[in-house]
Amino acid sequence: MSANRRSGHRYDVDIPAELIVDGEPRPTTIQNLALGGVQVALTERLALGRAVRLSFRLPVQGDTVEVDTTVRWVQGGSIGLQFAGLRPKYVWALNRYLATLSTQSLGAEDGSP
Repeated sequence: MSANRRSGHRYDVDIPAELIVDGEPRPTTIQNLALGGVQVALTERLALGRAVRLSFRLPVQGDTVEVDTTVRWVQGGSIGLQFAGLRPKYVWALNRYLATLSTQSLGAEDGSP
């Protein structure tokens, strides 16, 4: 079995977010995004398996998304977080947003504007 168990395509993004660790907010930026989780910029080292809360706003979602996550990896100034139980309305919004990123990515590959 491969060590990389990610499913789905990951998209490079630049989305302001807030990571809540022990009830304390820490500003961060989502660097890449997939249906199952995110990579965020964070210089603080967090233990693998640690539960933290992530709060962010998707361009197609009017409400702030708040989701429990689990730290899956830490490398340099980034950490990988796996979503734990996204609410259905957030799954819908995330799928919709990822579809727009996919369309933009395909247009860039074929030279379309």
